[in-house]
Amino acid sequence: MKDLENLTNTQVNKLIKDKKNPVEVLKFDEIYSELLSLLIPGIYKDNTIIFDKDEDIEYILHVFQSPLPDHFSIGIRFKSISMTLIRFDFGSDLRHKNNYGQTDEYCVTGPHVHVYSSDLKHEPKNVTPLSAYSDFKNINIIKEAFTKFLNYTNIKDLKPNKEDLL
Repeated sequence: MKDLENLTNTQVNKLIKDKKNPVEVLKFDEIYSELLSLLIPGIYKDNTIIFDKDEDIEYILHVFQSPLPDHFSIGIRFKSISMTLIRFDFGSDLRHKNNYGQTDEYCVTGPHVHVYSSDLKHEPKNVTPLSAYSDFKNINIIKEAFTKFLNYTNIKDLKPNKEDLL
């Protein structure tokens, strides 16, 4: 893969869609099970490493649930650099400034998506309203978002098929 800090939009979109697998399958399964069994959302935070074998890139899958049931985020960031590949932030009262500090600065309110943005807190980054992502409309709990996110980003568990065990 090219220089990860200078990717084109086409390259970023390809990386989002490329097949990725968990490195620590048991850890991934633990996160998956915990999120899908949450009856009452509470504070939850966890990470696990995922890997794109074709591009030889390691990522960190990050999941966060705040004490507020409709405030959570799910994202993938590069392990080797301080950049997010993609992160979905959910919450009806979220506010994010696009074009921060520029004359065309504006605010995006509500759930939004970070695509190929810096992880550094005080660095400007732009977001897209979640409404631009039709697969994620009307989602307001983390377990629904998590399964959609895994499909959208092509993260696949590596459990062997029965045929492989015979």
